[in-house]
Amino acid sequence: MSTKGDPTVMLNFDLLPSSPLPCNRNLLTERREQLKIMQPGSFFLQQKDRTRSFLMYKDYHWRLVMKRMCTLLSVLMMVIGLSVSAHAALVDMHDGTIYDTDTQLSWLKNANTAGAMDWSSAVAWAASLNTLNSGQGFAGLTGWRLPTKSDTCSGYNCTGSEMGHLYYTEGVTLSNPGPFMNVQSDDYWSGTECALNSPGAWTLYFGNGNQDCGRNKDVASYALAVRPGARSVSVSVSVPTMNEWGMIIFVVLAGLGSVYYMRKLKRA
Repeated sequence: MSTKGDPTVMLNFDLLPSSPLPCNRNLLTERREQLKIMQPGSFFLQQKDRTRSFLMYKDYHWRLVMKRMCTLLSVLMMVIGLSVSAHAALVDMHDGTIYDTDTQLSWLKNANTAGAMDWSSAVAWAASLNTLNSGQGFAGLTGWRLPTKSDTCSGYNCTGSEMGHLYYTEGVTLSNPGPFMNVQSDDYWSGTECALNSPGAWTLYFGNGNQDCGRNKDVASYALAVRPGARSVSVSVSVPTMNEWGMIIFVVLAGLGSVYYMRKLKRA
């Protein structure tokens, strides 16, 4: 079978005469150059491989960016979900009170309404809230008092008391007060004495959740009034905090920046 004119035929140059005629040398040189173009690893194939490699790199880079964005969004949603679920039971009633749907307790939103005072003054102040508004009570509610403590837990992780539930279950702390305002860096009085006619009463510190009975009643501390009773609510979750909004804005801007960068990379 004739192979003349077939560029795919590979010549064995070792079998050729070492000193061919000048005309044959020129023809063989031209043929050699043609064969090099068709052989793997030639310039054109290398350029094609480089182009393919660059396209593969861009595709890999895009997938990597999207993977990181999805991971960041997942972490963000998990953090926001945990935060929202932590405050899901606390509803701002927009009347100066926060309602806990778990315990059906209404709290004063302002955690520093009356300032620091001794225990007896705090008990009297909480009771005086019932006489406001011609006897209708603060925010039209009566039954205001200091929070009580029914468990025997002392120290940390005490969730049985009303303030302990607020701290450990609802996540209301000094650094993250949720819907509350003016939470102070000091102990808060409960309405429960250490013992009948004892010189001390139970307190809770919203800075670390410590609940103890080591504070004398004559020492000035803060008070947060509460009242029991079910209420109808129209809001189920609290608004995201400033930290949560900051994270949302950061992720949105990072996503827009990544999309812009990848569009520039594709156009290159």
